Amino acid sequence: GVCFTSSDSRFELPERISSILITRECLLKRIQAIARDISRHSRNINALVVLEGAKYFFKDLKEELIKLNAGINEDSIQLSSYSKLATTGKVKVKKDISTDITGKDIIIFEDIIDTGLTLKFLTEYLITEKRARSVRICALLDKPERREVKIKVDYVGFIVPNEFIVGYGLDYEGKYRELPYIGIYSP
Repeated sequence: GVCFTSSDSRFELPERISSILITRECLLKRIQAIARDISRHSRNINALVVLEGAKYFFKDLKEELIKLNAGINEDSIQLSSYSKLATTGKVKVKKDISTDITGKDIIIFEDIIDTGLTLKFLTEYLITEKRARSVRICALLDKPERREVKIKVDYVGFIVPNEFIVGYGLDYEGKYRELPYIGIYSP
């Protein structure tokens, strides 16, 4: 893919970002491929976007799905399990879904999977509490080295190394979320 270097003054990296891991061009190209995969399996998509991180990824993915004539019913949920740099392992629903998903096939859109605890919790919650018929997972990034629970991911953008990454929806204490690329954060 096309990568920017810090020698180009227009792309000077923000403080604490040591390098760009995935460029905007690479992100968009991969998102187009994910949209094609999803639309092959589903023409009517019940999307559940995990806030705040997956908003950026889903916005671009949704545009691609619309180009492929997919119908999209969208809802969101906000969970919390992080404090500073580490996951607490305890997941709480901060903002619940607003639609009835009883008997529906749901695709969860998530920015990153690391331990898998959040998605395991969410999958079980949607099936047992909200009575979804099925749940599939679409994640932009997967960090399998950090996995603590077994979880099936149906659509993956990129496998990433065990680094703290920010940008394109991922943040550190609310910062860096708006970066148009995925960068490596160095504390």
